[in-house]
Amino acid sequence: MTAEYELRRPGGADLGYVRRLVRAHAEHSGLAPERVEDLVLAANEAATNVLDHGGGHGRIAVREHDGDLVVEITDAGGRLREEHLAAADGSGLWVVRNLCDEVSVARNGAGSSLRLRMAKVREPAGPRPVATGSGAFGGGVARARTS
Repeated sequence: MTAEYELRRPGGADLGYVRRLVRAHAEHSGLAPERVEDLVLAANEAATNVLDHGGGHGRIAVREHDGDLVVEITDAGGRLREEHLAAADGSGLWVVRNLCDEVSVARNGAGSSLRLRMAKVREPAGPRPVATGSGAFGGGVARARTS
């Protein structure tokens, strides 16, 4: 099952709808309640980032992939870059990085895509890299830190 929603500003993307869409999909997939709230917050921050700092419009898709939940936010302006993931300046992407199991950025002819992955079962705690040069999604990868 995949759910999609188009983000647009001005005219206002309905971020409440984005949160409801992600929450419904996450709950339906069996994600633990505390993980649902983390994913909803991360998706909201990522969508807000695209609307405020990207091209002002994009698309969000939520799907299951290999037993994980994946939220992909496409920035039609293509302004999101791999180096934004490494920035720890209080931005929404810092929050996203620290809530999700994996975050990656890819750029293509359609713009930039920010991919958030959250395992249905919490991954074991331990040190994780904050960013690497190239990930399976074709861009930079940041993994959440766990305590």
